[in-house]
Amino acid sequence: MTAEDMAWVMNRTNPALNPESIATSASTITALFGDTPVTVVDDYTIYAEFANFDVRWASFLLNNEGQLTSVATPKKAFDEMGEQWMKKNFIGTGPFQVVEWKENLSGELEKVPYDHWMKNAEVEVLKVIAVPEEATRIAMLQTGEADIAYISPKDITRMAQLGYKAVDSGAGTQLGVFFAGNLWDDTNAQNGESLMETINLSGVYARDIEWVGNPWSPDDSNNPEGMNDMEQARLVRTALAVSVDREAIIEYALEGIGTPVYVDWFSTYSPYWDDKWKYDYDPDFAEALLDEAGFPRAGGDGYRLETPLFVGPELGGGEGPGGEIGDAIGGYWEKVGVKAPTLKYAYAVYRPGVVGRTTVTPYLTSCDEGVETWPWDWPKGLVITTLTRGGFSGGFESPEILEWYLESSKEASIEKRVAINNQVVEYLYHWALQPGYVSVPEERFVNTNSIESWEMEPGLAGGSFNHPENIVLAR
Repeated sequence: MTAEDMAWVMNRTNPALNPESIATSASTITALFGDTPVTVVDDYTIYAEFANFDVRWASFLLNNEGQLTSVATPKKAFDEMGEQWMKKNFIGTGPFQVVEWKENLSGELEKVPYDHWMKNAEVEVLKVIAVPEEATRIAMLQTGEADIAYISPKDITRMAQLGYKAVDSGAGTQLGVFFAGNLWDDTNAQNGESLMETINLSGVYARDIEWVGNPWSPDDSNNPEGMNDMEQARLVRTALAVSVDREAIIEYALEGIGTPVYVDWFSTYSPYWDDKWKYDYDPDFAEALLDEAGFPRAGGDGYRLETPLFVGPELGGGEGPGGEIGDAIGGYWEKVGVKAPTLKYAYAVYRPGVVGRTTVTPYLTSCDEGVETWPWDWPKGLVITTLTRGGFSGGFESPEILEWYLESSKEASIEKRVAINNQVVEYLYHWALQPGYVSVPEERFVNTNSIESWEMEPGLAGGSFNHPENIVLAR
């Protein structure tokens, strides 16, 4: 790997330079560097100019294994073999190399046949198999067909009692509902250009959506007297936030494994947390808010309005615990008169809408930053600003969040960044744009007859497993 490879990868990842990019880290790269290419200084040095500096650039944004950074791949392979070949033949720099990869089915890796610069793996061959059914995964562990398996929270206690050992990175995954469609910023922060034509063409304001506030035309036909569309939508979102019993979801859907979340990205375990930002479970208050917003219960089925809820890919997506949590949230919404079908189709189908800022369907997600262990002072909200246009987003955009993000991303003082983020959480709480619901540990269980230990890097994105070269085999 040389500097040429890294500069090439980062520039191809950047949607400001490559509009075809849909990489996970596309939004991060374009926010950091804008439309200025990364260049090569010598074989092992690259040069980049920040369009927007972020204090996390080295420790996190360009060094977060597996989620938000660019994966090093060789330019030579692309030039000689082409893009389609590279999609089926993965070449990187890690302690393992790919033998075979069958999309959505299985993968086989083997340790590289040389002394690796970081660490030589003990495991000779690592096979990964897609097994959606949890009972099958548990059976495979019990019969020795599998040595490692993801187990949903409701079965964690039972697996521990059976003698299996839990391994994880210690980072709980927060799940919140992000109310897509609330595009409140009229200027592209990347280049200063107006977004109004783009917003109008997106169709998000083509008709009135109960949970979407329209700052461009705040007075419409269904607002109660004296109330504009922004306040009406805020009341609806707040009602949906207070209508859910988070503790009950943890107790019954997660078997007591998990913690409540009230504003996604902000942990209640942080010393900076304040209970004034809690959405207490109060279905009567939720109904009163919906009444005030102008959505009384209808005759017949008794529904006030309908909002679908898409279940994002975290925690197994629709087929895993994420789907159960989504169903539970939808069930609580229905109790206060909001018809809430949960949508569990492939994330690849939903994602273009949040990249293009065209969807108005709320979605259950951690939205990149919903990791329980991430520091309170880290700059928050990049993906809900226009800085990430062309890449992933939370589905809505706020000029206030942009202002606070730009301020905190350049601030050296931890205390001042905390003060800025206290304003962020206050704002998100008030507008109920991304109410959190639960934080869930993502644990794998290993068969101790074959694996002695697996030490992971702590706190990486989403609680995902990492560093399989650290697996120590049982003797």
